[in-house]
Amino acid sequence: MSGSSAYAPLVNRGEVEFGLLNALDVVNAYTGVDNFKDRKNTDMRLVGVMFALPIGIAVPNDCLIRDHRPHPRDGVQRFSGEQHENTG
Repeated sequence: MSGSSAYAPLVNRGEVEFGLLNALDVVNAYTGVDNFKDRKNTDMRLVGVMFALPIGIAVPNDCLIRDHRPHPRDGVQRFSGEQHENTG
């Protein structure tokens, strides 16, 4: 068993005393939306956020991508290793 969709109902029913869940999934479970559509879990509450989860991007060592920066033409964030065509 893994993931918020498995743990939220167990916490809601009191089958486990606590669960480490994604905060957004707790809100979704409580309100019965998105991945918990029509399955409200209103017998639980979010009591704290333990840490922020930074997200990183990893590539193999031999990949041409070296960093992340805006595209020179439109300013949209893209990987700098991609080839940019001059489309005028």
